[in-house]
Amino acid sequence: EDRAVGARLRELRRERRMSQRVLGEALGVTFQQVQKYEQGTNRITGVRMRRAADLLGVPLGYFHGVPGGGDSARLMHLFESITDGKKRQAILTLVESMV
Repeated sequence: EDRAVGARLRELRRERRMSQRVLGEALGVTFQQVQKYEQGTNRITGVRMRRAADLLGVPLGYFHGVPGGGDSARLMHLFESITDGKKRQAILTLVESMV
């Protein structure tokens, strides 16, 4: 999972012609840390992943393979906005019971 997220991060950064140093500065980390994220050596935190998504112009779910638009992206965005752990678990349980 960390490698897949890192590969998507690298791909987007390169498409935007952004250096690891510039991305690192925007995320508040060193370029070496960006390298580790991209290689899947270190896991990028949710907060930094959100910053990267905003900076690179993609929905947060993109890093986990969720398509860029439509209901999937909307659902992911709404779910991520829920801060109450019990509510998140209830939603997961509900969705799992439907599939």
